[in-house]
Formats: sequence, structure tokens, C-alpha cells
Amino acid sequence: ETEYFFKTPADFKETSFVFDLTGEGASEVTVAVTFTPEPVREIRLVVRGADGCMLYSLALTGACPEMMALTSLREVNSRELLFAWRVEGSGGFLGYVLLGHSPAGFGELLREEGLAHGAVSLSGGALEQTAARYGPDSPNSMPAAMEKTCRLWDGTGFAASTATQLRDMRYSYDSRLERDTIAAMPANIEEIITRKALEMDVPPVLVKAIAMAETGGRHCNSDGTVVTGSSGEIGLMQVLPNPLVFTPEEREKLKDVEFNIETGIKTLIEKKMYSGLVRPVFVEPGYPGRINMSDNILESWYFAIWSYNGWTQVNNPGYPGVSNTYQDKVIKYVKSYGANMEGVPRYLFTEELPPAGKTFSLPGKNSGGLMPLEPGAKARVV
Repeated sequence: ETEYFFKTPADFKETSFVFDLTGEGASEVTVAVTFTPEPVREIRLVVRGADGCMLYSLALTGACPEMMALTSLREVNSRELLFAWRVEGSGGFLGYVLLGHSPAGFGELLREEGLAHGAVSLSGGALEQTAARYGPDSPNSMPAAMEKTCRLWDGTGFAASTATQLRDMRYSYDSRLERDTIAAMPANIEEIITRKALEMDVPPVLVKAIAMAETGGRHCNSDGTVVTGSSGEIGLMQVLPNPLVFTPEEREKLKDVEFNIETGIKTLIEKKMYSGLVRPVFVEPGYPGRINMSDNILESWYFAIWSYNGWTQVNNPGYPGVSNTYQDKVIKYVKSYGANMEGVPRYLFTEELPPAGKTFSLPGKNSGGLMPLEPGAKARVV
């Protein structure tokens, strides 16, 4: 039997929950979940015993709470706490922990992170998770397959069985990818991107490249419906309409292509503003103390691009098994538009995510083509 403390982000409220670890009232713990939306979204989960001592804590930056439930997956009288979160970004990356008592004490029984467009559910004494799988040229909104993993307790651990289901490819972008990349984006969308990006001091070629990586440059499917990602991401820029961030009116307005583009650009700017606070920064080559995050240098947006999709190991060039990051895809599209942009060399990364304030030398200084505009001025594309 499963009891949900909150089942969706919309249900979340900051509060403390008390639950019984044994089902016999003998070992109660208190769980406190807090969410800070500004200046950087942050989750903190703290579990304390009946005596007030802390048993477990978890702090996450750039993420929003997704769900929390009390369940029983091991023995009849066992109790486990499932807490799930979603990393900010178009990748819809889900993470979760399953907490409970074991011979070693209270702690993590199971933990997963970086599940692209992921979901987790509890059914029939099993934990089920799903995640998207991509081909080399799959747009973010159209994974090649969805992988489902079922985890069952076998007496010593949670054994996993996995099945993969190919996606319905009715809205495949394969035929368009055979044509010239730039021609794949409708002219009206390209014009809106250029205008909005110039007004907001973001290189237009960068926004166009992100739109291509997200949806193949399309806001709508062939039947006229707005492109929607596997985790509910909306439109051309695949904005995740999290109810903890957007009002109901804003979530509906994301279906408008101009508002969608503007919101996507605002999100990218926000990710760049994280530089130094929770993300690395770039410095002049040979001058480790001279920070250079000029908006008109395409390379200065590298970590913002990473964060736009999700600040996870899936996009970490130094993580074992990672070969084609989201940043790589965006840079490829930047080059397809005739611009140039250098990525950060892979050997500079480790298995760990780069810490806040870490400095990297600018790998290049390619211009983003920004033009000086007076504050509040409107750009016109001719």
C-alpha cells in the first residue's frame, strides 16, 4: 500500500511529514522538504529520528520537487520513502532516492539520476522507472525509444528488468534532416528568433541552434498541434511548464510561438547568470584571474547551453560512456548556420560535475553577431 505526500509538483507544499518506519508505531521519523525558488532553485530534504537527530539529508540545486510517497517494497512491515525531483531544463531529467532502514542503518536503498524525460511509479510491490533513449540526430522532443525498468526486491537488493519500446514516429524529423539544416526552420520562426534574441542580447544563431536541437526547428506537428515533449515540455524551445515556476496562464501561453521563444531565451539568460554562483566561469587564456563572459562570444554560453537541457552527468563530457552531449549537438547546428563555435576540450572534465566558480579558459572567441541597441528598443529583421 502506498501513501502519497504529494504526487505532482502542483501538489507540493513546504511542510514536515511524520511516518512510521516499521508499521508498528515504534520508529517514527520526521521528513522536512523545502523548496527555494529564488535566486537559484534549490531543494533540501532532511530526515530526523524520534530523538531529533538527523538521519539523512539531501540538497539539490537547479531542481524542483516531483513527488514523495511512503510505500512497502521489501517485507510486509517494511516502510520506504520515495522522493523524486526533476532537474530544470528541456531534458526533463528525473532523479529519485528510495530511503529506508537496513542493517547498516537508515539511508539510501536505491538512487537514480539523469533519467531523460523520466518518470517513476509504484505498482504491485514494484518500482517502475521510464527514460528516453536517443539516436545521434534525434531532436530532444522526439526520442528514438522509451526504456522501462522494473525493480523488485529479491531479498538482498532491487533486481532490475528492462524493456525498450520504440516511439511512434509519425512526427519523425528524418526526412527534413536529409535536406539542408537551415531550410528545415520555417522563415517566420527564424525571423522571430532573430528579432527577440537581438532585443535580449543573446546571439540569434545560438537560439536557432537550440531550437533545432530541441524540435528540429518546429513549433507544431504536421497536424497543427503544438510539439510536446515526453515530460510535458512545450513548443519550439521545449519549455518545461513546471507549476512551481509558471502560472496557469503562462503555461497556456507557452503554446504561442513568440512567447515560447521569448521564454526559452529568458531561460538561457538565467542559466548564464548562474555562472560563478552555481556554475563554472570562463577566463582569458593565460590570465586565470581575468573573467570573460561576454555575451557576444559564443563560447561563453557553453555552460548555459548545458544547463538549458539539464545540469546532469548525461551532458558531462568527462563522465564515462558519454560521447555526444547536448552541447555537442547545439554546436553542430551553430556551425550548420555558417558560424563557428568551439567546445571545451573533453580532457578538462572529470567524472564529477564542474563545481561552482571553477574557471575554464575560453576555448575560442567567435562572435555572436550582436548589435548595440538602446534599452527597450525593438529589433527589425530585413
